[in-house]
Amino acid sequence: MNRIFLLLLSASLFLMLPACESTPDILEEELYEKLLLEFSLLNQMDEAFLQEKPREELQLKIYEHYGVSEEEFRRAHEYYQRDIETQIERIDELNLILRQERDSVRQVEREHRMRKNVDPDSLRKLLLERQEDTEEGEFEDEESLKFSPDDIIPDN
Repeated sequence: MNRIFLLLLSASLFLMLPACESTPDILEEELYEKLLLEFSLLNQMDEAFLQEKPREELQLKIYEHYGVSEEEFRRAHEYYQRDIETQIERIDELNLILRQERDSVRQVEREHRMRKNVDPDSLRKLLLERQEDTEEGEFEDEESLKFSPDDIIPDN
């Protein structure tokens, strides 16, 4: 009787052990942060910059680009929000990145206007062209995506 009890206890522990050790099937934190940043940018974009495309269509393109489903992102979002302090830190870091990018674009716009006295619509057109180049995969790394005044000031 004692042997049967020990055998059943061992078997049940053996069967339950993988369930205790398994981690939830969620996105890696780095990928989750990239998606969160992309969606933050998309939500803040001016309608004119969207080129009459619905935000939902662009969201689908983001999911497709990263090879992630909406459900996978939702599960990861719920999982990472469980640790609220870390999530707040993560969002603060992403906000800092967004502010730096915004400030970089504003600086380029100011410099360009000062040099050429060009209207903002021309700048938007150049930014849209740069975005299309990015979508076509012409840029290999993040460093090549940074703006400098020479990027948008035409050579005369």
